[in-house]
Amino acid sequence: MTNVTYSGQVRYRSEVHAGEHPALIDRTTWEQVQAVLTRNRQKASVGLGAAVLLQDLLHCVQCNTGMKLRTLWQDLRRSRAYGCSCPPLPGAPMGRAPVQAAAPVERLVLREIQKLAQPAEDFRAAWATWTPEEQVLLVRRLVERIDYDASQGSVAITFHAAASLTLAGELAQRPEDSNP
Repeated sequence: MTNVTYSGQVRYRSEVHAGEHPALIDRTTWEQVQAVLTRNRQKASVGLGAAVLLQDLLHCVQCNTGMKLRTLWQDLRRSRAYGCSCPPLPGAPMGRAPVQAAAPVERLVLREIQKLAQPAEDFRAAWATWTPEEQVLLVRRLVERIDYDASQGSVAITFHAAASLTLAGELAQRPEDSNP
C-alpha cells in the first residue's frame, strides 16, 4: 500500500505526478493508510532496531547451528523470532524448523544478567540509558553461548568466566548523573 499508483498517481524518480489512470482508493483513505504505516514503522523501530541482541550467541541444540533473527507473520501481525536451519521437529508442520520467539528469550537472558549485578536496580537503570548497540556489545562481553533445545523447550546460558567483574566495571563507569 505504499505504491502511489493506488491513489491515481505515478512516480518519476523522486517526483509524484497525477496519473492518467483512475485511483483505486480515494486520496483521504490513501493518506490515512500512509499515516498508519508510518506509525507502525516507528513502533517497530523502537527497541533494538537493526541491532540483534542474541545474534551469534543463540544456538540450536539439535543441529548445533547459530539461530538467526527472523520475522514471522501470524494473523497479519509481525513478530521477531530466532530460528535455525535444522530439519523440522517430529510432529511440527512441514518446513518448520525450530523457532523461538525473540522477546521471551531476550527477557530471560536479561533477567539472568541482572542476577549478576549488585544491586539489580543498577543494571535496570543502566540498561535503559544504553543505546541498542551498547546493549548488544555488553551482552556479547558477558555471554559466551546460549543453547536452545526446542524438543525440551529449554534455554541454557553460559557466561564468560569474568562476566560479573565485567558487568560491575560497566556499571561503575556509568556517569554519576544517570545513577538513580
